[in-house]
Amino acid sequence: SNAYRRVPTNAGGSSGRSFEDRRKRQANVENISNKIHALFWCVLAGFTLVQTDFLHTCFTSPDVNKLYFNLALVCIAINTVIGLYLCIYVPYIARVTLPWSTYCPRMIPAMTGVGTLCGIFSLKALWPVWGFLTPIILISISMGAIFSLHFIPFL
Repeated sequence: SNAYRRVPTNAGGSSGRSFEDRRKRQANVENISNKIHALFWCVLAGFTLVQTDFLHTCFTSPDVNKLYFNLALVCIAINTVIGLYLCIYVPYIARVTLPWSTYCPRMIPAMTGVGTLCGIFSLKALWPVWGFLTPIILISISMGAIFSLHFIPFL
């Protein structure tokens, strides 16, 4: 029954890393990978913002459809307020420990709908400026904004 035994691979006599050590290492590797991925999107968004002179163009170009641009800004403001409510007010001020889906189940669908409208309004507002590049520009900037949350320590 003892014909096959594990051979020690280090001086301590154990046979390598424990399962817990491997699990911690895998979690660290995954965390680093996520941060690198987030950094890529943030750098791409920054590059896009600089190369297109995005903010200056959005607010000063006569080609921008101002009605749709203002509607997109309202949508961004609504999603920002809801996000701050969920990430800061609910857990830190109201001290609610329930998950969002239980405490305020309509918030995520509302943010999804408002975000979709924001994308549509942004496309309609900025299409006259950049044409077929507009979706690529907006996606890269949006992904950079979303992934920048990886670098906020308490979220």
